[in-house]
Amino acid sequence: MVTGMKKLLSIIVTLLLLPIVYAQQSNEDPGVTPDSFLWGLDKALEQLALLLTFDEGEKAKKGLEIARERLLEIKSMVEENKLEAAAKAKDEHGKTLVKVKQSVKEIEEDDSTEEIKEVIEIEKELEEHDEEVEQTFSELKVKIKIEGEVTEQQTALIESILNSLKGQTG
Repeated sequence: MVTGMKKLLSIIVTLLLLPIVYAQQSNEDPGVTPDSFLWGLDKALEQLALLLTFDEGEKAKKGLEIARERLLEIKSMVEENKLEAAAKAKDEHGKTLVKVKQSVKEIEEDDSTEEIKEVIEIEKELEEHDEEVEQTFSELKVKIKIEGEVTEQQTALIESILNSLKGQTG
């Protein structure tokens, strides 16, 4: 009976972690998006993974992976004209970047040579993420202008989301 419960529990955990593992393997697949009822579970599992990571450098790196996933979700939702879902992903993107920056600050306070190297590496990744945000911003603006399938009100909301997104990376 106990063996059956352990097997069932391991199957459930595997099924729950599968979307996270799959999303991390694919660079262009946003995985579970904010328009899915599973998005809350996806976010909760990511937060659990961050809570269970005690090394601040690893926590910052995981946070950056999550931020990249949120960026892909924003792009996907804007392209599908699901602006409310895009705004949710943008908010979560900002919260994640705040946590990454907090981890970097805690590493900087340690002041050892190894930690300084780690901070430099993470800051380089943050710069790369900022470039990804800029590229996504540009791609979406061009797509909106070319396709022109959105109303003025939708365009204004998209502009607001994208400008806010650029401000988050700062």
